[in-house]
Amino acid sequence: MRSSKDKRLITITKHDPDEFKYEYESNKVAGYLKLSGVICIILGLIAGISLARISDPILEETYFSISLFLGYFAGGTLMGVFFIGIGEIINTLHEQRIDQEVRHLKSFYQYKKQTS
Repeated sequence: MRSSKDKRLITITKHDPDEFKYEYESNKVAGYLKLSGVICIILGLIAGISLARISDPILEETYFSISLFLGYFAGGTLMGVFFIGIGEIINTLHEQRIDQEVRHLKSFYQYKKQTS
């Protein structure tokens, strides 16, 4: 039985050492974090626009508070950028792991070709 550590990240489609082809799945966690980041930015904009409209019951008028808008929008943007950044870090680490595995498999197939 293979452990989760032994799970392969790539699928080899052609393993000739001169022409090594492979496929790999993108990291879903990184994609979800990036999507969450974009959603946070959009929700920050919507919350800023809707919550920055203040109505004065005495004067019976509504005005737009730019400071409230910027506060909500900046908060949503900061959280969104944080999620997008963490997603990029995870994606970069995933790609490095795939590159490491490909280099290992290429050297294995070259060694196998030399010894046979």
